[in-house]
Amino acid sequence: MLKYRQGINWSMAIGTRKSRNHPNTSVGASEWPRTPSPSKWSKAKNIFKGFTLVEMLIIAPIVILILGVFISTIINITGSVLSSGGANTLTGSIKTALSQIEQDMKISNGYLATNSVTPLSLGQDYNNSNTLPFKNADATSGTKLILNSYATVGNPLAASQTYVFLSGQPNACGTPEITRNTRLMFNLVYFVKTVNNVNSLWRRTIAPSNYTTAGCIGASTGAPWQKPSCVPGYIPASFPFCQANDIQLVDGITSFDIKYYTSAGTELTAASIAANSNSVRQADLLNAGSTNVTITATKSIAGRNVSKTGTVRAAITN
Repeated sequence: MLKYRQGINWSMAIGTRKSRNHPNTSVGASEWPRTPSPSKWSKAKNIFKGFTLVEMLIIAPIVILILGVFISTIINITGSVLSSGGANTLTGSIKTALSQIEQDMKISNGYLATNSVTPLSLGQDYNNSNTLPFKNADATSGTKLILNSYATVGNPLAASQTYVFLSGQPNACGTPEITRNTRLMFNLVYFVKTVNNVNSLWRRTIAPSNYTTAGCIGASTGAPWQKPSCVPGYIPASFPFCQANDIQLVDGITSFDIKYYTSAGTELTAASIAANSNSVRQADLLNAGSTNVTITATKSIAGRNVSKTGTVRAAITN
């Protein structure tokens, strides 16, 4: 075991240590361990150098501008997609409404200046209080399409259809001559009204008060396929006559325009003038062979107003 001697000058011993890089050079105690020169520290610091405040002030606005452009582009693309989808939905609603009108004309026998079913049962008039009949042209409640339609035993859109004939007028139910009887009639009304803060196009079915017993269903009297409708959300206890909700066809209605034409194509203007009496408008409507119905609706979709218009030319064939 190595024993240390007392009296040895260890600083001298260290001082005689040879330099690793230069074997012929002794390194003194004051020079060991050697500290890197300032120039080397500067180089080391430069490796980890960050942005200066001036550089940040220049780069930050550029980065924010790029992000703003990117986000704006994404928003525009998303808005365009939503707007396009909403426009297609609105177009589809208008087409469905026009198709419904065209189908209803096939089971109707005439246009009306006011509802022919009278008296109106509670909940069947325009203001749902049995005080305001429907008019095809009204300065206050606007334009309406009123059809005098046949009651049917089943869905009127079925391939084969059977009409409901009035019992005893003049023949009894179940007799071969029943088809000579007068047919049971309903009124179909297309009108625009604001319900729950939404301006919409509605379809209402107006039925005679005795519709359940007036017509022949087979060999006996019974209710036809059509049911009287009222404003959605009606309370049955308050409106016992109502059996169905009105059909809401299109939201956001801005225009509902109807023009009537003779079979020769001449427009019947007197039929659409609200100032004319019911009798004057009805006299003009008796000459109508077809109608031109135009629906325009506007909706706000993804912050954009989308407006669509649809038109149908239809005629009553019965």
